[in-house]
Amino acid sequence: MNLTLTSVLLLFGIFQSIVMILLILITRNRKQIQNKLLISILGVLGLSILPTFLGNSGIIQNNPNLMFLPVRLSIFVFPLLFLYVKSVFVSDFKIGIPDLKHLVFPFVFWIYSIILWINTIDHSLEAKGAVALTFYYFQIKYAHDVSLLLMLLIYTWFAYQLINKAKNYRLSKNQLQFYKWLKYLFFFLMAGAILDLVSIVIGEVYGYWKGSPLDELLGISFTILIKIYYSIIVYVISVIGYASYSKFIVSNYPVIDNAISNKIIEAMEVKKMFLNPDLSLRILAEDLDTTTGVVSKIINTDFKVSFNDFVNKYRIEEVKNKLDTNSSGQFTLLALAQDSGFKSKTTFYRAFQKFTSHTPKSYLKTLNSQK
Repeated sequence: MNLTLTSVLLLFGIFQSIVMILLILITRNRKQIQNKLLISILGVLGLSILPTFLGNSGIIQNNPNLMFLPVRLSIFVFPLLFLYVKSVFVSDFKIGIPDLKHLVFPFVFWIYSIILWINTIDHSLEAKGAVALTFYYFQIKYAHDVSLLLMLLIYTWFAYQLINKAKNYRLSKNQLQFYKWLKYLFFFLMAGAILDLVSIVIGEVYGYWKGSPLDELLGISFTILIKIYYSIIVYVISVIGYASYSKFIVSNYPVIDNAISNKIIEAMEVKKMFLNPDLSLRILAEDLDTTTGVVSKIINTDFKVSFNDFVNKYRIEEVKNKLDTNSSGQFTLLALAQDSGFKSKTTFYRAFQKFTSHTPKSYLKTLNSQK
């Protein structure tokens, strides 16, 4: 085995994926779907680096049966990554038949690689290439690499739509942190796919299994350089993904609406947070342990009012209750309004008329006439 700097870097990527998979299995809930998918992503990336390591380190020369080993699984990365994102942002996510359909296309290429390996395993190292050509190896490789780039674009778009919808509506604090590093991850994976595309073009121009002027300029095979790049990505995914992952608070959309709606009502009717004259969307969101976007959206859609009208309506009801018990008239209207959470006389008068169709004085006059 020839351990050059290149092969060491490739080995590091493989070793890193193994270590992080073991850490997840030991320290995380292995039954949790997010962990299962993260393990799958790390495993796929680690295995995809293995053939390049075997070739660069000279192991294949001594073990010809490892040539065309069917472990180039990088085409599975983007469907798995999309499912991982989905598992984080959708509650009680379980992989069903519709989700498995995302893996059908990658499986087609994987089956081809298995067939190729089986049909070349008994041939000498020198003859394997000729046998591979009879199985349209380069044509399939070209289709594989182009498909990889297309899948990157498609699944990045799918993930973007999913995250953007959740981000604008109902994202927890943990999900917001996850969202930040996920953007960088997609960027680096896209860069890797573009490098793969450049490698395809070079292979078409100068021939596969041959050097190119770019290889001479870099002093290293451009294809191997890409694999080193993927080793770094494995490290990034494993470390950041593992470090940032806690127990994501994920909820399906109807459930989170009902839960937070109930908490909002409790905050108003039990905690009487509306009595705080400085109550804001931010303060209420922090009390509910969610984001301002979530609270605002639910108040707008479920209660059909703005945040200010929602709070002021509770304040007006409080004023009306105080007027009913203020039989001796020892408190002024303004004092009662301020005691109910209003900061200004103008806001109080405007809100009172809006929700009762009376001015405070006319309402008080009507109330006194009924006693």
